Amino acid sequence: MTVSAPVIVQAVVDQIRGIAANPTGVDEVVRQLDEQRVAGIEVLGREKRVMEKELQRLGEEIAAVIRMSGKLATDRMAELQERAFVVERQMRDVRDQLAESVGQTTESASVRKTLREFDRLWSEMTPREQEQFVKTLVERVTYDGTTGTVTVGFRTAGVRQLCMETT
Repeated sequence: MTVSAPVIVQAVVDQIRGIAANPTGVDEVVRQLDEQRVAGIEVLGREKRVMEKELQRLGEEIAAVIRMSGKLATDRMAELQERAFVVERQMRDVRDQLAESVGQTTESASVRKTLREFDRLWSEMTPREQEQFVKTLVERVTYDGTTGTVTVGFRTAGVRQLCMETT
């Protein structure tokens, strides 16, 4: 048995309304958002350390190539400088993301406000916007044909985005 898209969308909408009506549900969303933020900071920190080591290695190799001469040395120097440029650009991006993430917090009041306004926001969306909204929020949908139940798994990043867009 299959489930139609409108039934799935309605299940998502009902789940969001249920979260909005339940203070414990809102607190759980906030907790998950904060956990995801902390995990993201840890990943970015690891990426930054790897890039720092890579830049150090490239610097050492550039220093060694400087002492060499010939076409091979010139070609290798160009490759190393290009790689260093790419890593430095990536490092700037990671630093920017870290700076943004470290200062970020998820406020329960913001999540509650966003969820309270859900029906108004939903009614103002075009069908295409509603589809994109659901794709942003929903990680997976499972249907149990035996019980006829639809279970919706949300992306916490999608919930964070929704909260930021409506505040």
